[in-house]
Amino acid sequence: MGATTTATGLIDESDPNLGKPCYPTGAIGCSLQTGTCTGQCRLGGWVCTAGTLVCAGAVTPQLEVCDGKDNDCDGSVDEDFDLQTDPRHCGSCDHICAYTNGIGLCSKGQCQMGPCQTGWANADGNPNNGCEYACTPDGPEVCDGKDNDCTALSTGMTRA
Repeated sequence: MGATTTATGLIDESDPNLGKPCYPTGAIGCSLQTGTCTGQCRLGGWVCTAGTLVCAGAVTPQLEVCDGKDNDCDGSVDEDFDLQTDPRHCGSCDHICAYTNGIGLCSKGQCQMGPCQTGWANADGNPNNGCEYACTPDGPEVCDGKDNDCTALSTGMTRA
């Protein structure tokens, strides 16, 4: 059967479902019964496209990202991220613990410098400039004119 043109010149304009709220069957995040949604999810509306009713504009759950929003529509915000221990999201989303030539750690939501990368040392003890001293430890300090223990002091020197 073909489409019928009405006196208004429109086709399918009288379908009783047009404009009514819709949401994909089986998707979490919205309830058609109550008309409410959780998180970023949103109800859509039925539209007629090429002779078929289509649920358009509905927003379904997405992969959770650290952004202060409930992307996966499960009622929890950023639950997949540990802001207390994750060095990529330390204390807040996208706060990265980074240290020059060192490994950034996150403890109790605060960045801390972890061990230095191979070939580097934190000779001055200042985490603000990271592991600033290029050195590879080759054993305990001995009298050979080298900085064997990577303290930035060569044999026989002391810190003031």
